[in-house]
Amino acid sequence: MPHRIEIKWPKRVYLEDGREVTLDSEEEIMSHRLACLISKYDVDKVYKALRELGFRRVPALPLGEKYSLAKIVREPFEMHIRVFKIGLILSEIEISRKYVEHLYTPSVNASLETYELLQNIGADPKLIYLGVGVKEVPEIILIEIRCENDPHPYGSIVREILRSIKEIVMPQIPFSLQQLQEEDEHLG
Repeated sequence: MPHRIEIKWPKRVYLEDGREVTLDSEEEIMSHRLACLISKYDVDKVYKALRELGFRRVPALPLGEKYSLAKIVREPFEMHIRVFKIGLILSEIEISRKYVEHLYTPSVNASLETYELLQNIGADPKLIYLGVGVKEVPEIILIEIRCENDPHPYGSIVREILRSIKEIVMPQIPFSLQQLQEEDEHLG
């Protein structure tokens, strides 16, 4: 069964240096060129507020962040937010890390969604594009993220591996646990 979610994305932005940039290419959407910035003094406050909203700390390939947080936004998709000590915030929507597909499906930049979330918790965020402040977002589009099939939880894969090992290894063991106990008692 296909799963889908739509997120907001800035199609065009006006930067503080006077440039207008179009961000509707797949390359832009999949990159971290667009990000959020908060005061470095608000990093711990934002972390606490995100935790209160249900985000949990998660392991991730380290990029130098102070906090790595994720929350399921619509099964099987999660929002992953990395908060750096300097106030930089990178975020993406991806297949949840509880599924095998997390390892090989692309993530989509969720900076505009995160920007709005940060505004709602009173963090005074700023959107930045390649380090330059975004002055205005005159045009927003919706991006659909899809997962065509039901994702595979790690648990089901592990169970299948263990079942296979049992089928391969156990018939080769010529005695049972009961036989081991009987021999142990006899020798004991």
